[in-house]
Amino acid sequence: MNTHSQQLPKDVDTTEMTGMIRINSRGFGYVDIEGRDEDIEIAPELLNTALHRDIVKIVPKPKRRAGRIRGEVIEIIERAKTRFVGVLEEEQGFVFFKPDDKRCYIDFIIERSEKEIPFGQKVAVELTRWSSPKKNPLAKIVEVLGLVGTHETAMHSIVAEQGFDWNFPHEVEREADTIEKNNEAFFRDEVARRRDFRGVPTFTIDPADAKDFDDAISVQTLENGHIEIGVHIADVSAYLQAEGPMDKEAQKRGTSIYLVDRTIPMLPEALSNNLCSRRAGETYCGKRRTF
Repeated sequence: MNTHSQQLPKDVDTTEMTGMIRINSRGFGYVDIEGRDEDIEIAPELLNTALHRDIVKIVPKPKRRAGRIRGEVIEIIERAKTRFVGVLEEEQGFVFFKPDDKRCYIDFIIERSEKEIPFGQKVAVELTRWSSPKKNPLAKIVEVLGLVGTHETAMHSIVAEQGFDWNFPHEVEREADTIEKNNEAFFRDEVARRRDFRGVPTFTIDPADAKDFDDAISVQTLENGHIEIGVHIADVSAYLQAEGPMDKEAQKRGTSIYLVDRTIPMLPEALSNNLCSRRAGETYCGKRRTF
C-alpha cells in the first residue's frame, strides 16, 4: 500500500508564517511565502474569515494532500479592503448583501437601520465585524450606487469596488481652494529659484478633449549641433504639504482612474486640470529631464 500521502515530509515547515492570501472563485486560498518556491493551499473551511488579498498568519499542515502543502489561517493581520459592491436580498427577515466579486465567498448581513433598504439597487457596504467563520460577516450600507443594469451605476460600481470615492473630502477641497487662491504669490516666489525654460519649444501629445496635461516634451538644437530632448512633468510636490490632507488623499488613491467616459482624478481639479496641467500658453512649475 502506498503510504506516501500519510508520511511527514521533511520539507514541510509547520511553524507560523505570514503572507498575502489569494482566493479564487471556488473559495480556495493560496498564500505565497517569501523564500519558498511553493505556495500553500488553504481549503475553504480553513480560511477562518480571510478575504482575498488579506495579509494573514497561517500554519502549514504536516501532511501533504494531492502533492500540495496545505495550511490553515490562524490570524488576519491586515484586511486588504473593507468596502464591497453588490446587491441586497431579503430572506427570513434578514437583509443579505451579495458581493459582485466572486472571490468573496460569503454573503454579508446588513445591520438594520431606520433608512429604507434599497432593494433592486447596487450598493457599496463597509465590513464592520466578522469575528467567527461560523457566522456571516456584518456590514453597513455606505452608498447607494443606483439601479442595477444601468451604465451610470456600472461606472460608479467600478470606482467604489476599488475603494475610491467620486468626491474628495471637504478638508482636501479646502486645501486645494487655498492653493489656487494663493497661486499668484506662490508662483512669484518659485520663479526666483527655478530655471526658466519658457523659451524652449515644448508640447504635449494629447487628444483634443484632454483635461489633465501632466507631461510634455521639448526639442531644441544646442550650440554644438546636438538635438536635446526634454521630458517635462508636473511638479505636484511643490504644491502639497507633506502629510497634509491632500497628500494623504493622494497616497490613498495612488493614481487617477481612467474609465471609458470619464476620469476620477487623484488630485482635485484645481490642481489636476489647472495648476499642474501643461496647458498651451500658460506657465507652470515642473520638473525636467533631458537626453
